[in-house]
Amino acid sequence: MGKEYKKLKPKDYNKVIYLNLSLTQLFLLNFNKALEYLETAKQGAGMMSLWPDEAKANITSLMTVNQNNFTAKVENPTFDSAYYIYINGTVSQNGKTQTGKLKTDRFANRTEGSILASNDPTESKVWIYKDNGETDFVVVNDKTTITTDKGLELKFIKYNGVFILVEKTADSSFKKYESSATEIYAEKDGKFELKQ
Repeated sequence: MGKEYKKLKPKDYNKVIYLNLSLTQLFLLNFNKALEYLETAKQGAGMMSLWPDEAKANITSLMTVNQNNFTAKVENPTFDSAYYIYINGTVSQNGKTQTGKLKTDRFANRTEGSILASNDPTESKVWIYKDNGETDFVVVNDKTTITTDKGLELKFIKYNGVFILVEKTADSSFKKYESSATEIYAEKDGKFELKQ
């Protein structure tokens, strides 16, 4: 950390220790313990620090991919369903609709992108595979919606700077599509928040 050990404050070395403990639990696939250690490490993080939430999101993603009993129903399972959601239906954005086999990322891509690239790898996309063999994609925004071939309406909401594919619940909140995660999102003043 660029500090002499004798000048370290307890919160600094506790942060390092508990982050490493969290990491070791990830290798053991003990995700609940990893989250517990992360919570302790967060106590040493500053208010403006982004890493605690990103670390928690990554652990949650690993929990989903590694679970033994996948309780979420995957509509169109494929060899890479752990990473991508496949939907038969239409994607609509700004008045334009495209139909075909659709694919979108299951988890947000948090990799650093280049602001010089027109095809930023961090942008959420929906790929459209058409019957004639052509492939197109749309870059997701808050106007992007999907209607499945079974009539289910889905939308992309922005939460913590990334887009998440959600379906509406009975109480007009939203939950992640094809996910066993318990997080419920509610809209407040045009922004989405985790429902307490």
